[in-house]
Amino acid sequence: MSSLFKYYQGVVRPLLILKYNYCKVKEVPEVKKAEIRIFLKNLSGEEDWRAALGVKLLTILTGQKSGVRKMGWSVESGRERRYVFSCGVTLRKKNLNDFLEYLIVVVLPLYYRRYGYPQFSASSTGVYSISIKDLGLFYRQSEDVIGFDGAIQISIVSNAKGEGECLTLMEGLGLPVKGKTVKEV
Repeated sequence: MSSLFKYYQGVVRPLLILKYNYCKVKEVPEVKKAEIRIFLKNLSGEEDWRAALGVKLLTILTGQKSGVRKMGWSVESGRERRYVFSCGVTLRKKNLNDFLEYLIVVVLPLYYRRYGYPQFSASSTGVYSISIKDLGLFYRQSEDVIGFDGAIQISIVSNAKGEGECLTLMEGLGLPVKGKTVKEV
């Protein structure tokens, strides 16, 4: 059992029960899964090796194998095609807790110091999304990331019944909610 899960059970869940007056423990929102995507931009047809590198980096980060998808192309300067690739993986249970713990304890503090708060959003369906545009924060030991043009989009899916519950849950876990007002449901 990860320390983040223990923290959720010991601190976050009781706070949610007090704030929203839940009658049953099963009503309390919890994180169900996370979908992590790396978007690789500005890849020409000869740079498919960088897409394979994106898969390798995502596999190292999450501990699960991911796949590549070519999303489309754009024309730059009227003569050269550039592609956008997406590598993605869905995490559940142990890998989810390990990844979120790494994100909260290691990556986000580094991001705060360099750039301030990252872009994030929460939906009324309980989905919290955060975008981090510096891949080097995740892979400080890897020199493969130097010059790697891309971003990581993390969507954390919970069973929260509204935006307010979702933001309260994420704030309790240590994810940024600055600038958003937590609405009462």
